[in-house]
Amino acid sequence: MKRTVAILLALVLLLSFAVPLYAEDVASGRLILGSEVFLEAGETKTIPVEIKDAGMLSVIQFVVEYDSTKLELQNVTPTVIAGKEVNIVTGAEEGTILDGVDSQVSHAKAQISQPEAGKVSIIWESENQINGDGIIAYLTFQALEDEIGRAGVSLSQDPEDEFIFKEDSQDKVPTEDIIGGVEEEPMVETKYTVSFNAGKGTGAPAAVKTIDGKVTIPDVTPVYEGHVFLGWATTSNATEAEYERGETYDITKDINLFAVWVKTPKIVVGEVKGRAGETVEVPVSIENNPGVASGDITISYNKNIMELKNIKVSALMSSGMSAPNAKDGIISFMALDNIKGDGEMYVLEFEIKDTAPDGSYPISISGNVYNSSSETVNVVFENGSVKVVSVEPGDVDGNGIINSLDAMRILQCSAKILKLEDLAYPEVADFDGNGIVNSLDAMKTLRKAAHLD
Repeated sequence: MKRTVAILLALVLLLSFAVPLYAEDVASGRLILGSEVFLEAGETKTIPVEIKDAGMLSVIQFVVEYDSTKLELQNVTPTVIAGKEVNIVTGAEEGTILDGVDSQVSHAKAQISQPEAGKVSIIWESENQINGDGIIAYLTFQALEDEIGRAGVSLSQDPEDEFIFKEDSQDKVPTEDIIGGVEEEPMVETKYTVSFNAGKGTGAPAAVKTIDGKVTIPDVTPVYEGHVFLGWATTSNATEAEYERGETYDITKDINLFAVWVKTPKIVVGEVKGRAGETVEVPVSIENNPGVASGDITISYNKNIMELKNIKVSALMSSGMSAPNAKDGIISFMALDNIKGDGEMYVLEFEIKDTAPDGSYPISISGNVYNSSSETVNVVFENGSVKVVSVEPGDVDGNGIINSLDAMRILQCSAKILKLEDLAYPEVADFDGNGIVNSLDAMKTLRKAAHLD
């Protein structure tokens, strides 16, 4: 912000006085000190001293007091303060001093005495009496560079001076100091409100107001199950954040911010079934992919039941480089840019041991995944399994139940409507084991389902 200061002077009556010139006449008048004057630190400006309701005045005496820690009085126009007599004449180089009363004055002068830091006594004297209103002097102040704050500037009588002002029978005239000085530019700041809406989530922060036209977004994370919070935006359907937690922004109006949500990214291991001695393929897929560029994944499983023989890289990961290590169950990958889209990442080939008993055996994965900005992608790893089953003849879907569906599939294979490889367990379609799959196998399977055999 620009360092701006102000000499703040209100148009208020400061001094009422009367000077007896003759026994039968009384002189009177009021002094007023200027008006509001704004200046930058280090800048110099002038404020007027004005006479109001002057009546038969030829001598005016007053004291200027000010805060010398914040202001420097440089001039009583037109001459710098030097403790010597100066002439104040209409048309002087620094400006018109007697504007408004000059037509009544043929010659005027000012005597400046007692110059000291923060105080100066001034006697204004004219050869002619003046009546009415007008400016009698200008005070030139400079706001000091390194002092910002409030400072007083006032006019008053000096009771020790030769001239004592009286009005009628009063010995002393009431005075009222006017406080002005140096302060930051008086500005009425408009505060704007930033409100937060978490949408379907919960835990949005309370609204905040701007300070000096800026606002810092609260470092608060709302919650929405199954989703990741990205930040805030000015529209409810935004897919990218415009405002980040903990960051400061310029705000020029009231705004409502909406939470930006994306579904939680997942890396999921599939669930398959197989018989002892078989080789099964287990897919590893990514869902709700926000963009991944590198990662390290560890695969864990029961090595007494099965063995990871191979890891195949799927098409989704072909734009990067993968280093699959089936022996130790580790996959590392990287890419120059984010790999986007959902789908199959890898295929795990497991060989089920001949001695594996029936049952479901978990395959768990863990690790860390990053995007192209080296930021952690908070993915959820979902485990899969291999289910070992002993399949009876006719149970072509391997669900452990022989029913009419199995019989129908075998019959469709006999009629070439289905291919044997389309069946989960094509080897048990040959119910009687004669090496031929035909309608007899379908009939025997149906009789088995009906408990006729």
